[in-house]
Amino acid sequence: MPSADDLYGQIQLVCQYFHTRVGLPLLRYETAEIRTHDETWEPWNDLPIRLHIGPGAPVGVGWSDLSALWIDEGAALPFLATGEGDQYRWVTNTMPDLEPLLGGVFRAAHLDLCELIWGGDTGGTGWLARLLLECDRGWLEVYNVLDENGYAVHAARPDGEWVRCA
Repeated sequence: MPSADDLYGQIQLVCQYFHTRVGLPLLRYETAEIRTHDETWEPWNDLPIRLHIGPGAPVGVGWSDLSALWIDEGAALPFLATGEGDQYRWVTNTMPDLEPLLGGVFRAAHLDLCELIWGGDTGGTGWLARLLLECDRGWLEVYNVLDENGYAVHAARPDGEWVRCA
């Protein structure tokens, strides 16, 4: 399983899966939905986002635990996605915030680590990582939201100590 929880390993993963896509357009993306007990579908950000950058297999990106980055091509998943009775499906281009990036040219991928502090005196600290995909139409941030993916689109590069990986 292509996963890394340290910055060096994450840089290698990002480079491996994104360097050949520099200069290609972001054609579409897919995210997962899970069927709830009342038979409705809701976003399921535990599964990776699948980015279709240029021709060929999509690149799936997902976060788990506090700082483990998972990247792979095609339909691979970082874990078994269903239990008994669970159903999920992939949906295409369903987040309006990401729409301006579609068709834009992918330029680079960057990583940043941020310190997380939780729980006051009885809590602790850890590191959360952020992946930033630079396109000519904006910046897509895929970040860790405590064991699932979060997404943000920025008009300019957000603050951080970004390490360019691809």
